[in-house]
Amino acid sequence: MGWYLSFSLGLLKNPFFQKYKEKIAFKNKSQDELLDCINTRKRVKTEEDNLPLAYLHKLTSTSESFIKKAYPVKALKDFANVDKLRDRTAEEISALWLQYFKFQNKVFAVLSSAVYDTLAEHAKACPLFIYPVPRQHGYELFFTQYSQNHFYATSLLDYKKNQEFASVVLTISYFLDFSKDKGIALMLGDPDTSRISTFEAQSLANQITTYYLNLEKYNNFVKVFNTDPSNFDYLQLFKNLTHP
Repeated sequence: MGWYLSFSLGLLKNPFFQKYKEKIAFKNKSQDELLDCINTRKRVKTEEDNLPLAYLHKLTSTSESFIKKAYPVKALKDFANVDKLRDRTAEEISALWLQYFKFQNKVFAVLSSAVYDTLAEHAKACPLFIYPVPRQHGYELFFTQYSQNHFYATSLLDYKKNQEFASVVLTISYFLDFSKDKGIALMLGDPDTSRISTFEAQSLANQITTYYLNLEKYNNFVKVFNTDPSNFDYLQLFKNLTHP
C-alpha cells in the first residue's frame, strides 16, 4: 500500500501555509464524516560542536530517564472513534487521518504496516540518534530516543545542561490499532510549539523516517552512533543534511 508522507510534507513545506492557513477555505465532502469518527476527546557554530564524540555518546546513552518527563501519550481510542473507523477501508481511514490534521499544528502521516515494522525493528535495536535541524540562524542538534512505538525528542543542548530534566519538545507516536486488519500504522507528532515550530518538527520527523528506513543511512549513521561511537562521523551528519 505504501506510505503517505507526501500529502502532509507538501503542505507543511509550503512557506505560505502557516501564514495564510486561517484564510484557506476548508471544503471537503468528508468533513462531517471525519468529525463523526474523530473527536477532540549557512550553519552557525553551536555549543554542541565542541563536544567530544565519546562524551556526546556517553551523554546520550544514559538518557532513559529523560523520556519519563514526557507527557503521557494518549491511546488512539482517547481521541478517535476506533470502532467506527474499523468499518472503513484502509484508504478511507488514511484519507480521514490526513484530512483531519491538515490544518493543525501537528506532524502526521500514514505508513504501511510493513514499513513501520522495519522502522520499529531498527529503532528497537538502535533507539538513540541525533539530528541537525535547520533553524532561523543555523542548525540545532536534537536528540531522540525510541521507546514503545514513540520517538521522544529534546534539544541536545538542553539535555547536556539538564540531563533527565530536559524538556521533551516533540513526541511522535505510531498507532497500530489498524495494523493487522487494515495494514496501516497512523503516525502523529505533537510538538511543543513554544520550543519548536511545526515546520522544524516536520524536518525532524522527516529525518527520523529517512535514517531509520534508508538502510545505507541506518547502517552508516544510526547503527554506528549506537554501537561504535568512536567511529561516528559527526561532521558528515551535517554534510549529509545539505548533500544527502
